[in-house]
Amino acid sequence: MKRPDSIVMFDFDGVLADSLDSFCAAMETAFAGIGRPDLATREQVLSLLDDNWFASLARAGVTAAEARTLADIFAAALSPPALLRCFPGVPAMLERLARRHLLVVITSSTAAIVNGFLAAHQLSGIEQVMGAEVDTSKVRKIERVVAAHERAACYWYVGDTTGDILEGRKSGVRTIGVTWGWHGAR
Repeated sequence: MKRPDSIVMFDFDGVLADSLDSFCAAMETAFAGIGRPDLATREQVLSLLDDNWFASLARAGVTAAEARTLADIFAAALSPPALLRCFPGVPAMLERLARRHLLVVITSSTAAIVNGFLAAHQLSGIEQVMGAEVDTSKVRKIERVVAAHERAACYWYVGDTTGDILEGRKSGVRTIGVTWGWHGAR
């Protein structure tokens, strides 16, 4: 990897991918599959993103085993990731930023979903994808990126939910909240 001036880390859903409708539909299937249709409403799904997704699931009474099953059902229901829409302007933005910065995706989705999306939309510039299979904490994933690139001048995390911004701040990096995503301006 190149030595970057700075690292720009992106959340995936709601920042790069216009995926809310697809995500909610797949979550409806997944929550039904673990016997928790009460969590499948759009409002409930969005409220689970006020903090870390996995921590919110645990507070809602979803066990670790159920969370793994939920993720498997969700991934199958969301397939193929190529069907997710790309937000307008994202391809050009990534291309421009990749000229001077190292770009990383840090997400609660799986790397397979993100990589499928990136390939389908021919998006370039992303050097690394750290999905749920790496860790369920975005804080720890951000800290791993910072530790691996400790000489970078600056570190940014770009998210769209309250939970994203909280995790970015907890990790000690600068945060940017986009308003086109799932939570919008609050």
